[in-house]
Formats: sequence, C-alpha cells, structure tokens
Amino acid sequence: MEGSLAPLPGADGEGRGRVLILREVGPLQRRLLEHLEDGERRVREHEEMLAHVSRLSTLGEMGAGLAHELNQPLTAIVSYGQAAARLLGEEDPDLGQVRHAVGASVTQAQRAAQIIVRLRQWVRRTPSQARPTDLVQAALSVLTLCRADLERQGVSVITAYADAPLVLADSVQLEQIILNLLRNALEAVHDTPDPIIKLSIAPEAGGWTLSVRDNGPGIAAGVAARLFTPFTTSKAGGLGLGLSLSQTLAQGMGGDLSGMDGAAGGAVFTLSLPRLVLEAASD
Repeated sequence: MEGSLAPLPGADGEGRGRVLILREVGPLQRRLLEHLEDGERRVREHEEMLAHVSRLSTLGEMGAGLAHELNQPLTAIVSYGQAAARLLGEEDPDLGQVRHAVGASVTQAQRAAQIIVRLRQWVRRTPSQARPTDLVQAALSVLTLCRADLERQGVSVITAYADAPLVLADSVQLEQIILNLLRNALEAVHDTPDPIIKLSIAPEAGGWTLSVRDNGPGIAAGVAARLFTPFTTSKAGGLGLGLSLSQTLAQGMGGDLSGMDGAAGGAVFTLSLPRLVLEAASD
C-alpha cells in the first residue's frame, strides 16, 4: 500500500482537516517487475545473438585453416586405405601391416569426427549453460581449432597450465573468449620475426587467470583507452566487437577481461574468473 496525507482547506482558507489517500500499488509493481524482467530477457537474447554472430564471423575467418585441418586426416585415411588394399592384393599379404593401416585409418577418422563435433558445438546457438568447466581443457580445444593457422604462420606457442583450474562457466562462451584473444595475438604477430604466443593459466586470490601474451607491436595508442568499447578496432575491415563481447561474456561469468602492453613488449590480455569450490558430499 502507498499512502499520502494532504491538508483540507475550508471556504475561508483555513484548515478544516486532512485527507488520507491510500492506494494499492501491488499491481503496478508487478507490471513494473514484468517489464524489467522482459527487458533483461531481451538483453540476454541480444547478447547471445551477438555471440552467435561473432562465432560465425570468426569461423568464416578461420575457414582456410579449418579446411586444412580436416584435409590432413582425410588425406591420411585415403593413403592408409590404399595401402591396405594394395597389401591385401598381394599373394601372401602381411596381415600385421594391414591391421596397422586399418587401425591408423580409424584413428584419423576419429580425429576428423572430433573436429566436426567441436565445430558443431561451437557454432550452435544455444542458451547459456553454466557448469563446472576446466580452463585447461577449454584452452586445449581452442588450440586445436587454431593449430593450422599457428603452423602456417610459424608461431611458437608456449603454454604453462596450473593444476585443476575449475570455474563455473558456459564452455562455449569461455572458448569464444579464448579464441578471440588467441586470434588477436595471431594477427598481432603476423609481421613479427620469430613470432611467439604465450598462453598461461595461474591461480590468483579467489580465482584463476588465463593470460595470452604476444611479442607483436603492442596495443595501438589510439585505441588503448577505448580497448573494450564496441566498434573500436585498429584492424582494416574489423568490426571492433570481439573484445567488447568477450568482456561482456567474462563479466557475465562473474569475472573480467583486461588488456595492456607487456613489460617486455607486445600485448597481454588477462581473463580473470572466480574459482569454483566443489562442496563435499554430506552423508
């Protein structure tokens, strides 16, 4: 209930009493809450749509590398299959070599299937699902997707991982953040002699940090102050949404994303996430 008290003047202007007005505001509050929840839902849907579009855009940029990544196991399958067929056509086939060729074909087929499954999971538009997630496994999955591009550019990747870095996060969104950081580092070292990217995961007070460092030219002075502002970019043809969206996703997981020039040159971007504490089961 909402109440108000107002004076009641008489004909001569003098006060004759007071008027108490009571109003039930429950329905109004409910409508306001409904509008607020609807607005928050629309914001979440918009963020998920942006994340989905960003993943598709990134996948398009990675197309050549992914085609190369899939072509390797497929070519190996053909080679092993031809070798097995040739061995079986001999008068006295070496069955040990045949088994080896067939087994190697199966291994390469499984590798190709895993790549395809990872791509399907990554581009699928699904609502956010926070669950216990291993930061190391997320980083390894992203390195798998980027391996062809890293090899083509001759980039050395140095990794340092902490033990059991569990966080509560949406695994797809987490991988999207790491992929954005890794691809930015790849572009930064494109013209750098002996390009190096360092990916590390370390504990911090109450959480974990995942850092991506490169030995490129560092953050451009003109964009340093607006690094995480939408549509801020120093790349020709870039939309300037990757870092902004990544920071939004990180903050939605209770963490944050920051970037600065490295002390020894290049740039370093750090994803901070709260540590997941698993409660012991009670009897």
